[in-house]
Amino acid sequence: YCDSIDPNVIAININKKRVESISDLLDGKTYISQTSCGICGQEMIHSLGKNIKPFSDSIKIDPEKVKNMLNRLPDFQPLRKKTRAVHAAAICTEEFEVLESSEDVGRHNALDKAIGKLLLSGTLKNARIAVMSSRISYELVQKASRAGIPVIIAISRPTALAVKFAEQLNMTLICLAKNEGIHVFTGVNRLASVS
Repeated sequence: YCDSIDPNVIAININKKRVESISDLLDGKTYISQTSCGICGQEMIHSLGKNIKPFSDSIKIDPEKVKNMLNRLPDFQPLRKKTRAVHAAAICTEEFEVLESSEDVGRHNALDKAIGKLLLSGTLKNARIAVMSSRISYELVQKASRAGIPVIIAISRPTALAVKFAEQLNMTLICLAKNEGIHVFTGVNRLASVS
């Protein structure tokens, strides 16, 4: 950590063997992740899922618990209650036990913080579901998939690219419907029963 310069800067030295194994990423104009400005060219679209394996269908989730969790999300948003200006990410087990939650003005940061807390505590392996207060973008699909989380549930609908990317990774994307139901965009096979 470069605390004397900026506490948000981390210097990373990569050993020669690792540099050789990721040379295509370092030499090409590809990125591990890109946020906010969108996709920069066809090469980047193909690199989004690089080194990410599609998920198996090993979990089943209850649609009623999906709706209940979306209704409970405000319980994990103390800053939003004060400011009305932040997003939340809650990460749960298959049974919707909340493992960790975080808030941030940026939805990507909220998810990064929640994943980071689980990584540091050694409990990321139990994460199966990310619940978001925002829309689902391709970046959130990418972050969740890299963390091993096969299901994203959100208040708002996903973007078209998020749906396409999630289909390639066999992820489940769900959002709240206006009639208090849910919309399932991908991975309907993970729902224990569809109501």
